[in-house]
Amino acid sequence: MYHTYLRTRYKGPWQIFIKLYANIIPLDKSSNYYEVNEKIGIKVAENPILEPKGYLERIGFLEKDMKYFIKGLKSIQDILSNYIDDNGILIVLHDLQVYFVNFQEEALSIVIIQLMSEVYGFPMPEISVEFDSLNNRYIFNFTE
Repeated sequence: MYHTYLRTRYKGPWQIFIKLYANIIPLDKSSNYYEVNEKIGIKVAENPILEPKGYLERIGFLEKDMKYFIKGLKSIQDILSNYIDDNGILIVLHDLQVYFVNFQEEALSIVIIQLMSEVYGFPMPEISVEFDSLNNRYIFNFTE
């Protein structure tokens, strides 16, 4: 089981904290999953392994949140193609924990990029971050 801990260190009055736990297995095209491209899929585990939690809250995976994971993976699919074989990979999401008060769904794109960079050992891509004080939100800018 792989995991990563995202703690934003951006300029703004608050930070985002996310823990993500996932397995990476060979892509089985007969299973149900969200397709990122022909070699990368992502899905929520049918029987998730839940990790102990501390001060973060377990929120589970919502259908509407999958688009953020997919957006993050699409932004690094060219990098990932250097690390995965022709059979492809399936990212199986097990557990998601956040500091709910400061949670932004858009940060799910960043946490999946961070997980892949840690698993495969490539540098974390540069992501431009601004804080919109009028709307009290971070704005993440990266190419897809």
